[in-house]
Amino acid sequence: RFFDRKEVRDMIAYLSVINNPEDEIRLRRIVNTPRRGIGDKTVDTASQIAQQVGESLFTVLTHPRDFPAISRAANKLEPFVAMLQEFMEKNQQEALSPSELYGALLERLAYEDFLKEDEPEKAEDRIENVRELSSMLQRYEEEAGEEASLSGFLEEVSLFTDIDNYDAGADSVVLMTIHSAKGLEFPVVFLPGWE
Repeated sequence: RFFDRKEVRDMIAYLSVINNPEDEIRLRRIVNTPRRGIGDKTVDTASQIAQQVGESLFTVLTHPRDFPAISRAANKLEPFVAMLQEFMEKNQQEALSPSELYGALLERLAYEDFLKEDEPEKAEDRIENVRELSSMLQRYEEEAGEEASLSGFLEEVSLFTDIDNYDAGADSVVLMTIHSAKGLEFPVVFLPGWE
């Protein structure tokens, strides 16, 4: 499945954090992808600090020198955070379309070069997946027109991934929003509060 591929999940995680820096799960996924020498121990410590001070992980990572337990990693964390903040600003100002933002992000990360080094034998397929995500962004923009936004694209992606995980043979109830049920072929749909 397309959205289960590691490189696709990585890039969606980047876009998700740019759209919402409070997304700790996806922030943890990208903090060292491509490798930048930020270890799990540093991230775990930063996460504990965030819980203690009542801030998000991203907020703690924005000023690591204020916390002795992670200050040694500041030289690695600061460029990463500065890059994310730059893209967050571009997204908020709508300076770039979602596909342009994605293209600029790929270039800044040198992500295709990373894929070639990471698994040379699979690099071509993985690069093709990353480019397909770009094509999906462009198709989304064509369909959404002036309403196109990064958050809108990410909402659509979350619908795709939820639908991809649907198992018609499972003996279970499927919960979803009315919006995501539109156009799907379910034999019975119950709306909460309606009889």
